[in-house]
Amino acid sequence: MSWSGVVLAIVFGALALRSAIYWGRRPFASPAIADHLLYALFVVSRVGLWASLAAWFFVMSQEQPEIADYQAERASVDAARARFWWIGAIFLVCAGAQFVASWFLGRRPGDAGPRGEPKDGASGDAVSRPP
Repeated sequence: MSWSGVVLAIVFGALALRSAIYWGRRPFASPAIADHLLYALFVVSRVGLWASLAAWFFVMSQEQPEIADYQAERASVDAARARFWWIGAIFLVCAGAQFVASWFLGRRPGDAGPRGEPKDGASGDAVSRPP
């Protein structure tokens, strides 16, 4: 067992917990159900990113070969680790979902810009939306 991998898994697991608490407590004032669903997708995917990193480092820290026939043992460990390809797939799906959710949340009609100006083209935006 690699202790550095376990320590990294614990750190990323703590970051997942911290992210869940931080983003779960943030107020989100919107009357639209779609906005709340997008925000929930954003929070879940953000937490999933950290959790998948924790799982990846934990799996990679297990079963380090320490026997005389290093090459044969290493090949069997690599084959066992290849079974966990889905952790990387979860990371990529969570990253994509977080990007899509934040993109759609940032482009909802009627949102205010960074200085409180409406994003309807009146603030000098290049893209104007019909009323």
